[in-house]
Amino acid sequence: ARMFYRFFQSIGYTCPERKDIADFIQEVTTDLRTAYQTDKNAPATNEEIGAAWLESDFFKDKKAEIEHLCSKESRIDSDIRKLYATDSPVFSNTFIDDLRLVFSRQKKLFRRDKAFRTARIMQALIMGIIVGTVFLQISPVLSGVDGVTGITQRYGIVFFLCLQSLLSGMALIPMVQSERSVYYKQRQAFFYR
Repeated sequence: ARMFYRFFQSIGYTCPERKDIADFIQEVTTDLRTAYQTDKNAPATNEEIGAAWLESDFFKDKKAEIEHLCSKESRIDSDIRKLYATDSPVFSNTFIDDLRLVFSRQKKLFRRDKAFRTARIMQALIMGIIVGTVFLQISPVLSGVDGVTGITQRYGIVFFLCLQSLLSGMALIPMVQSERSVYYKQRQAFFYR
């Protein structure tokens, strides 16, 4: 972060005293950059900032460092070498580790939100009572008096449960749509398989 801070200072953007460097770096790449501009000739667009980065000594130093770490002749056997090596696997965790991580995260989120947890439990209980009373007197024998009643009743239960699952899942569509850009960004960074 310090290197980027020095880079932005060199092109005409200065971080205020009581501003966090990470927030400064984030905001200087948005339209809020004018609040930090100290040089009237500072790059005004993201494209100009990118071009200034490619021409800077900071970029050249970072590129040389990465090329050194990634070269086959490099004798560095540290974790940094493994991180930047081109022949290392794309994902550092195995599928099982990723699955365990996702389940532990969801468990923490579920435990953390008491209102959501209470609403889901109440929803499950109410739906269980409704489904239980609708199909309370279903025949335990597979074939009824006319030979097909038991089967058709079971088809009704399966249809109702599928429809209920579908309709309850539709409430998540707007949330998934709004988070889609975040997922794509993180997928390109190999956060997910």
